[in-house]
Amino acid sequence: RLVRFLAVGADAPMSGAWLLWLLLAHPGSARASDHFDVDYRDAGRVTDAQLEIQGLPNPIHFLQSGPKGASKLVVFLHGAAFSARMWQEIGVLDAVGLAGMRAVAPDLPGYANGLSGHRKQIQQDRQTFLVQFLDVLGWPSSSKVVIVAASMGGTYGLPFVIAQPERVAGYVTIAALLDSLATAGCSDTPCSSAPCLLIWGELDDANGDKPRMTEALFGIHQKVVYPNAPHPCYLKYPELFSRQVLSFLGAVNATVPTHAPDQVSVTGKVYKEPHISVHAAW
Repeated sequence: RLVRFLAVGADAPMSGAWLLWLLLAHPGSARASDHFDVDYRDAGRVTDAQLEIQGLPNPIHFLQSGPKGASKLVVFLHGAAFSARMWQEIGVLDAVGLAGMRAVAPDLPGYANGLSGHRKQIQQDRQTFLVQFLDVLGWPSSSKVVIVAASMGGTYGLPFVIAQPERVAGYVTIAALLDSLATAGCSDTPCSSAPCLLIWGELDDANGDKPRMTEALFGIHQKVVYPNAPHPCYLKYPELFSRQVLSFLGAVNATVPTHAPDQVSVTGKVYKEPHISVHAAW
């Protein structure tokens, strides 16, 4: 299967109006491929599955890749405008699986065109969703995980990262939302000792209050800004994103499947890819 996205060129700014249209006119889009122009060739490495969580009216649909017996697990949490399929179509699920790790990406309840039901969870219920999901998945509590959260996915990811420190090897936030319940007990002292990689699009207020507040939560962190990129910045630079996630995971010799070259020339200047200096603490 070959999927193509309609892309914004690296030298073309993405207007706020265009981004607002994407996020509001297409809430819960099941495919990132509706909007961006990056080739994805499905090699059959990613499979569909579902599980049932007690108390939820619908099974949770999720995508998975990599060996089920792997010792390392990476959980990907999509934003409100997308679904788990987006992580597949930008190639990162394939990349993590090829690196010998297990990757899972649930479709969050109330989003993704209702693949896990149409009822959204309230804030209190999102605090425990990942604990329940991992328990039913059969992932032992003694084995750590890395959480990768985009935008709204942070309302599921951050509560787990802060409340379950012994289960967290690291956190990758792509402009992920904060959560007032999860951070209620935080002071000026960092809330989490987990290594954190912050990835931001330059056009998404990359130096604003939200990234600064996120950095303050983590004692060990690094922020990377993608040039001329919007809120879902991984869609503009999918292979760059996969490489940096793999570097954070410690998979330094892993190969990122090549679908299309990243557009890294910005106004005639070549973007120098930053070295990832923080890594998951497996």
